[in-house]
Amino acid sequence: MASSHTSTMARVVVGVDGSAQSRLALLAAVDLAAAAGVRVHVVEAWQRPATGSKLPGEAPTAGRVRRDLEATVEATLGPNCPPDTQMSVIEGDPVAVLVRASRGALNLVVGAHDHATTTHRSVAVDILDHAACPVTVVSGATSNR
Repeated sequence: MASSHTSTMARVVVGVDGSAQSRLALLAAVDLAAAAGVRVHVVEAWQRPATGSKLPGEAPTAGRVRRDLEATVEATLGPNCPPDTQMSVIEGDPVAVLVRASRGALNLVVGAHDHATTTHRSVAVDILDHAACPVTVVSGATSNR
């Protein structure tokens, strides 16, 4: 798997956060990229916890998030992972990170989280308003894999 800075090349971007929905989005992104003959760019956004917050367990670091992302990609795709897959761990708000990553992409794929409410919009909904390319939102309702 490559991790070069060639993010301007033709690609399908997929947002991954380790959830079941994002794993389905990853599978869909691989299929879209294969059909278009382009690479997959897997992006995970992360944020440092607020100062003084009491999160259970170890606070996230870029290295830890990277290891988790690699494990998620490996567990989801296994030997079917395209060899030119690019992975990026970027600190920042998930919407802002994915909108930036969508520039020049053929498609941005994200999973739909069922827990979004009118007061807590999902990342997918916010991305639909701002992405620089077509967006595919994958529901966790069904999967053919």
